[in-house]
Amino acid sequence: MSSEIVKATSEDVGCWVDGGVRGWHSLARMVSLAKFHGYPLSTEGENVVDLYDFGDQEWSEQAHAIADEAEEWLNEHVAPEDHTFLWLDGDFVLMSDEELPE
Repeated sequence: MSSEIVKATSEDVGCWVDGGVRGWHSLARMVSLAKFHGYPLSTEGENVVDLYDFGDQEWSEQAHAIADEAEEWLNEHVAPEDHTFLWLDGDFVLMSDEELPE
């Protein structure tokens, strides 16, 4: 885990996780990116996401809850002002708030 928060800039707008390529593994990739940027993921949380990523659907609900928390954390701590991280058409993206879908 990064000890410092790595902020995104407006230059980072775009697709961060291509869901068309990664499929259901996208969730784990997004959590991994959040961790790289400083998200304080516990060892237990990391294990849950890893189990889900390896195909153990028993951990789906918990893994999705962790991903929701990671997304919220990215928006609070990493996204530049007037920008938002979100899932859009299966991809995890950073967008300008002006371009957010209605």
